[in-house]
Amino acid sequence: MTNSDIERIMKAYASDAVAIAARRDIPFDYSEKSLDSVDELLGHESFIGLTPRVPESPEDEETLWMLSKVLGAYVGEVALKVFNGEWVEALTDDGGIRAMIEVHGVKAFPVEKVWKRLTESEFDSLGGYCRALRVIIERRTNDNPGGITDGTG
Repeated sequence: MTNSDIERIMKAYASDAVAIAARRDIPFDYSEKSLDSVDELLGHESFIGLTPRVPESPEDEETLWMLSKVLGAYVGEVALKVFNGEWVEALTDDGGIRAMIEVHGVKAFPVEKVWKRLTESEFDSLGGYCRALRVIIERRTNDNPGGITDGTG
């Protein structure tokens, strides 16, 4: 798999996230502010059930991972739009591949962030994730945020 393959896959997942949100009248517009809407969606008990939670079965774990991929791809696409980065492949310890974003030398794993939100803490905000990335990137670029936008265009 190439970086262009992973980018194509993650963009397709992100489009799925937009469609899921639209069916619930929740706006996903690829802005940094829209990440608060992802948190809102995950906060609806009727959407995925109570979170955080330990997967109850292999099927439940697969559902949570798929949701992590879809919403993580959306979170990643927002971050890439705001910070001008790219999707890249990362190898796992067992030789598998996982998607990560790379922005100004900073590597982030939005799929795993959504997994953590679903399984560990409802207070692990996805909007906060993007704000934290902004701070890390700005520090890394010595407070010269060239290429970093406000997420509105």
